[in-house]
Amino acid sequence: MKWGDIMINIAICDDEQIYLDKIYSYVNSFFSQNNIISSIYMYKNGTDLLRDCNKKIFDILFLDIDMPEVSGIEIANEIRKFNSDIILIFCTNIDSFVFQTIKFSPYRFVRKSNLISEIQELLDSLQKKIAKESVYFIANKNDIPIKLKVTEIIYFESFRHCIDIHYKNDILKTSITLDNLETDYGELGFIRIHKSYLVNYRYIYDLDVGNKSIILDDKNQLTISRYRINSVTKLYMKFTGGDIK
Repeated sequence: MKWGDIMINIAICDDEQIYLDKIYSYVNSFFSQNNIISSIYMYKNGTDLLRDCNKKIFDILFLDIDMPEVSGIEIANEIRKFNSDIILIFCTNIDSFVFQTIKFSPYRFVRKSNLISEIQELLDSLQKKIAKESVYFIANKNDIPIKLKVTEIIYFESFRHCIDIHYKNDILKTSITLDNLETDYGELGFIRIHKSYLVNYRYIYDLDVGNKSIILDDKNQLTISRYRINSVTKLYMKFTGGDIK
């Protein structure tokens, strides 16, 4: 997902026109006031939304759970198959539906009965998320500066008096110390697990506390320093339960 100067595509799907209009008004006003470039699409049924999902990639989706023909749960199930990064916000008047949506990793739930206050909190949270994901890092590759999205860096490694940046399938270089990197990017989700490793929590598949290691999404393992185990666990719990995931 790309933020910053790149267009953010937002979809709102609700079979009730009154809520469709209200959500559109709040979202459009908020993004305009915060100078975030966006394009908003409105749908009164899931069939039309899913059809358009084959043409464009949505970054954010406000989705009514209880709709006729195709429910919000069915829509979320289909969309998650090909867009794992989409930020899902479920809108509902029926609290019991919330438990059925957990498996889709929603970003938030907004109750229509309390729309004004809850959508304002949601939008404030989204703005912070966008700001965090707009941070870039300048690294060197063959002495050529390259702009990297910080949240897509897997981990920093101190290696032979230099810092290796593990980014996708590449390894780049920087002269910035691991201590300074931790200070600059700790709040963005980077966890110091060892004197030699600063890891992006987004790429941690599992914490193997017994073996003092973390397992990354690619199944590689990195060692956790014995005295850092508690702090690593607490930070991982904080980030996975917080707003920046």
